[in-house]
Amino acid sequence: MLSRERLLATFLDLVQIPSPSGQEHDVAQTIVGRLQTLKLPIRQDEAGN
Repeated sequence: MLSRERLLATFLDLVQIPSPSGQEHDVAQTIVGRLQTLKLPIRQDEAGN
């Protein structure tokens, strides 16, 4: 079940990471880390998306 509080907390965590256009690496790495913790598959393209 989706928790609105957890979703909001995750969103707020991510938007606090400095990530100007073209420099989103830190946000991507944070998301990758969270997905790895959940043991979910990760696939990134050449641009890091």
